[in-house]
Amino acid sequence: MAAATVEWQGLTKMLLILKEKIPAACQSALHEMTTEMGAEALELYKQNLNGGNPSTDSDPLPVGVRTGELLAGARLVITNQYAFKLINDVPYAGFLEDGTSKMAPRHPLQNAVDVMSIRYQTEAGKAMTTITEAQ
Repeated sequence: MAAATVEWQGLTKMLLILKEKIPAACQSALHEMTTEMGAEALELYKQNLNGGNPSTDSDPLPVGVRTGELLAGARLVITNQYAFKLINDVPYAGFLEDGTSKMAPRHPLQNAVDVMSIRYQTEAGKAMTTITEAQ
């Protein structure tokens, strides 16, 4: 089973097209935003892993790991100013995501991605509303 990994490029897919047209100050701000989003996503993932109670079929999160190995294996890799990856290279991290024949999938990493997607869409919607209203 492969380790659990997700690559995030949600912030800037469209901005990659405009990369050469973005001033250095904007690129720096995007890097800072990407770093902050990555840190927040990593924290959400760790919270999903570090539950006080084990998960159940009806409430799969938080997972409630019993050792610190999964928490220690969770890390953030900033790919560039536009993208980051969340990686857990503990060999059995993928079993939590995908499940096994004896255990249902719990998706602690996917849940963190889903929460971040909702948060980003909400924030982007607020920004677009503000821009639209300002015109």
